Amino acid sequence: MTCKDILNDVIRSLAMEPRKDVRCWDHYYVNNYNFHTYSYGKNKSSMNYGVSVKGVYDMEYYRILQEAIELTYLGTHPLYKTILFKCDWFDSTNGVNIHQHYKLVDVNHTKKHPKYDPFVLAYQVAQVSFTSYPSMKNDRNQWRAVLKMKPRATIDSQMDDIAPFQEENNDNPLRYHISIWLKMNPSKAMS
Repeated sequence: MTCKDILNDVIRSLAMEPRKDVRCWDHYYVNNYNFHTYSYGKNKSSMNYGVSVKGVYDMEYYRILQEAIELTYLGTHPLYKTILFKCDWFDSTNGVNIHQHYKLVDVNHTKKHPKYDPFVLAYQVAQVSFTSYPSMKNDRNQWRAVLKMKPRATIDSQMDDIAPFQEENNDNPLRYHISIWLKMNPSKAMS
């Protein structure tokens, strides 16, 4: 099969490989999350560099975002762009502990994923935050609790079928507004 046999412009562009120049971002907004790379956000007050990806069999992978890379593919007319997140993943088989009853997730930040597979498409990720245990003992030093973040555009509120209170009839809305305007501008009322 040659490129001329491929009818879809996106597939043809992907087959031709990306352009040589790439663009790197230190922060990137995707899926209603504002992600920062670790180097950009490590000294900020909020932690926006935790990444979670759902894998096969509902297994989740966790890590800290290292780079956000934009690749550009040339098509017949438009440019096609995709964003890759480069991460070093925690070991999800031996380095993750999930509490069976409460579904709380802990990761061992010293255990790394054994295979080199650093890239994930940006639209696949969700944001998490990692926090250490406030224990005086050294038994939990290697473990971090995973806090799953909600997207910024999501609002947790109860949906009511009741319409908000609003007065149905206003007898003289124009007269009311004119009288207020006249009180605020007495010099205009004389003319």
